[in-house]
Amino acid sequence: MLDRLDQLWTAVPPYKPFTVGVVLLDLVPAAQHQPDLFAGDPKRQNLSPLIDRINDRYGRCAIGFGLLPPDVRAFKGHAAFHRVPEAWEF
Repeated sequence: MLDRLDQLWTAVPPYKPFTVGVVLLDLVPAAQHQPDLFAGDPKRQNLSPLIDRINDRYGRCAIGFGLLPPDVRAFKGHAAFHRVPEAWEF
């Protein structure tokens, strides 16, 4: 991980960061990791924008890469970055 951080750090803008955080969740041994279905496919770059367009038209999570956890699927609100959302927004 530190080698990868060193690689990424070269692309960080020349600002002094206040903090840097990393969160690792649900780690599994490499032998139990499911390979990426679309790895090595040059058409993959077209897949994400297509999924975004379908979700914009038919609603959040209409289509995606696999199943989301049940608590994420149940959430119908939006992230509020500058204000507290109103009750009707949920």
